Amino acid sequence: MPRQAVASLLSGGLRCLPGTTDDRRNIEQFLHYRQESGAVPVIRVRYVRRAFESRSADDVRVTFDRRLSFNVTREEEVGLNGLGWQPLRGDLVVLEDDLVQASLATAAAEASRLRAELAAAEGRIVVESAVQEAEHLAEARR
Repeated sequence: MPRQAVASLLSGGLRCLPGTTDDRRNIEQFLHYRQESGAVPVIRVRYVRRAFESRSADDVRVTFDRRLSFNVTREEEVGLNGLGWQPLRGDLVVLEDDLVQASLATAAAEASRLRAELAAAEGRIVVESAVQEAEHLAEARR
């Protein structure tokens, strides 16, 4: 998407989404999640990226991001120039690959499932405790 169109897109002014069907689907999904979560800009990040892709049918991509810097902002802009950029200290590199992303998504789904199971179990414990207390009170009255 052209950089100039981003501000218009984020403010709701862009009606016709650019790109391929997949691009439009990804943009629509981003806008949906943004609206659902109430997300607002808080930081911009810039880096130098080196990407590697497999030539086989499994389609693996690994990227290394270096020379990382950030800019705290509330503005809906995607520019990389200007004032306020702070380098991250240290000799840092971010490794990202599709397998890591898939693993994180799987871990998040599993954590969500376990949280739901725990909440259900806690609910059962509360109900069981209440039933036991009621039975105890009923016995005490006899």
